[in-house]
Amino acid sequence: MYDTAGQQDYEGLRVFTYAQSDVIVVCFSAADRDSFKNVSDFWVREIRSYVGKDRPIVLVATQTDLRTNDATCVSHQEGVNLANKIDAKVYVETAANDTASVEKLFQEVVLKSIRQKKSRSRFLIKLLKR
Repeated sequence: MYDTAGQQDYEGLRVFTYAQSDVIVVCFSAADRDSFKNVSDFWVREIRSYVGKDRPIVLVATQTDLRTNDATCVSHQEGVNLANKIDAKVYVETAANDTASVEKLFQEVVLKSIRQKKSRSRFLIKLLKR
């Protein structure tokens, strides 16, 4: 598991992690609309430019416990819509004080990783049989 920094200074290091990942987890804060906008405006573009659609994306809303009806917060439906827009395989909402939601996130990531590895293995087996 890699945690990549968002600063431009680290762009050269981030690209190495994409190629070595089975699943890419993209997070935004449900209490910060700017971080939500960065998912499609920056993160998904960067990820897709390096690995195309080869890696499944899990989209995660963090800090859902801080969500209010304020316009700066991101609703559940907006998160679902973004997940569909970026072709994320899963959308999960989490809060640090809700261990069940964090556990669900890790379960989803592991499941997607297992499926990704099986898919790659089947492809390699077919390729080698030729």
